[in-house]
Amino acid sequence: MLLNFLPRKTRKISPQGISLFAIDYFEPWLGPLVARRDRLEPLDVCYDPHDISHVYVNDPDTLVWQPVRRRDRLAEPVTLLQHQADRPCSRATLNQPSGRRRST
Repeated sequence: MLLNFLPRKTRKISPQGISLFAIDYFEPWLGPLVARRDRLEPLDVCYDPHDISHVYVNDPDTLVWQPVRRRDRLAEPVTLLQHQADRPCSRATLNQPSGRRRST
């Protein structure tokens, strides 16, 4: 994949990993970076809007772009547009009292 042509963002790393589009992404190699997060600049992140099941993070130590999967490990490809369209429905379901939630 040609990462130079993908959209980019910068993100600070947190104990949950990297958050983009209200999704947390994490891989074990990010663990040492979490420990240094207060001293790190925001990380460069590339993503494919046609599949946001993973992103690419530029490792600040090696300067190599590394794939990073969703923290919840859902690997099903989803487009950014699908995710944005589904979010209001997901939020509405989560905000309903537990007895009134619909199963999908």
